[in-house]
Amino acid sequence: MSDYKKSKRVEECRSAAKMRRALENGGINELAQQLPLPDDEISRLDKASVLRLATGLLRLRKYFNDKCDKGPTCSLLPDIEGSLLLDILDGFLICVSKKCRILYVSQQVDQFLGLNQLDLIGRNILEYVPPSHHRTLLEQFDLEEEKKKHIGGNIEISVYFVTVL
Repeated sequence: MSDYKKSKRVEECRSAAKMRRALENGGINELAQQLPLPDDEISRLDKASVLRLATGLLRLRKYFNDKCDKGPTCSLLPDIEGSLLLDILDGFLICVSKKCRILYVSQQVDQFLGLNQLDLIGRNILEYVPPSHHRTLLEQFDLEEEKKKHIGGNIEISVYFVTVL
């Protein structure tokens, strides 16, 4: 194969990859705009964070739509963000799936743990709990059998924590 054909093929591959990345970035930017966040928060998110947050919100929506008699018109969470309930309780709210994924955490987590709300959503709660406490936490979720299966199961929230420090 001549050098001209090789360079043309390489250029075509580069062009296709550039086009694919542009489409991917456009899709992720469009997805980011659909997140229920202020524009300044969205602008700080990287691609992985956008995907993690969107996945977490979809899991939360699926849970509440499955559990709510009203169907898709059901709100994601009772309107507690911004209410005095969490201030009165002096804590924060965290919703965790059976797979130990954090589906939702209130903004007050920053005050108590120094962790950003958006950094926690979609992550495994076991990443933030000392290994010596994993067993106790899983027992609280009643997931000891699931632990043996590498934390499997359906998307279902097993615990609402309001932690008082």
